[in-house]
Amino acid sequence: MSRGIRDAARAHPTRREFVAAVTVGTAALAGTRGDALAQGSSAPIVLITGANRGIGLEFARQYAAKGWRVIATCRKPKDADLLHELADANPNISIDRLDVLDHKRIDSLADKYRAVTIDILLNNAGVNLANSSQIFGQLDYDLFDVHMRTNALGPMKMAEAFLPHVVASDRKKIMSLSSGMGSIADAARFRGLLTFYRMSKASLNMGMKILSTHLRGRGIVVGILDPGLVDTDQSREAPVPKIQPEESVAGLIDVIDGYTLDTSGSFISHDGTVLPW
Repeated sequence: MSRGIRDAARAHPTRREFVAAVTVGTAALAGTRGDALAQGSSAPIVLITGANRGIGLEFARQYAAKGWRVIATCRKPKDADLLHELADANPNISIDRLDVLDHKRIDSLADKYRAVTIDILLNNAGVNLANSSQIFGQLDYDLFDVHMRTNALGPMKMAEAFLPHVVASDRKKIMSLSSGMGSIADAARFRGLLTFYRMSKASLNMGMKILSTHLRGRGIVVGILDPGLVDTDQSREAPVPKIQPEESVAGLIDVIDGYTLDTSGSFISHDGTVLPW
C-alpha cells in the first residue's frame, strides 16, 4: 500500500466522526458558493476537474440539471466565463481553482471539503499538446512529462487526496476520462500519431485498474471512460466525424450510473461498449 493511500485510509473518519465534522466544514464554506454543498441537502455531489470548457463543462451542466451538487474545478477560474455563467444560473455549482499538476493545491482543496462527501470523483482534466510534435520521428521529448503528469499522475493524486470523501459517500465512485487511443490492443490503428498522449492514457488506464483492485474491499467503484472523438478545442483540427459534447456526456453519465463493483476497472466507451486493453 502506498504511503498516500495508507495515510488517507488512516485519516478516513467514521460516520459519527464525519457527521461531527460537518458543522466545522460548513462554517468554513460560509460566504462562498460552497454554501450550496452543506450536508443538510440529500442531493449527491460530484467533483469535476477541468470543468471550464468542453467535456468538463458539459458534465457540470448535465449533473447540475439533474439536481446534483457540483464542485467544478479549473486552473484559471477568473478566465472561465462559460463556467461562471453556468454557475450563476445554478446555485448548486461551486467553482474552485485547481491545477492537477499542483499537488499541494489538491491537498488544500481536499482539506477545504474535508466534511463533504463526494459521491463521484470525476477526473476529466487532461492535455493533448502540439500534435505535430508527438509524431514518431519528430518527437519533442519535452512534451512527455507534462502529458504523463497531467493525464496519469493527476488522477492518481486526486484519488489519494479525496479517498476519505469518496469512502464516506453513498455511491463511492472514482471515474477517469481516458481515450480509446490509450488501448494497447488497438494501437496499430493510430500508427505513430499522438505518441505521448496515447502513452499517458495507457498509463492512466493501468493506474485506475490498480485502484479498482486495491479499493474494491472498501466498496469503491473505479471506472475508466472513453468519451469518443468529441468536438472540442483539442480535436477541432482532426478531419474525421465527431460527436458533440452533449451526446458524449449524456452517454457517459449513463455509463457511470451503470458501473458496479462487478464492472469496476472496466474500460467503457460513451455508448456502453467495453474497450480492449
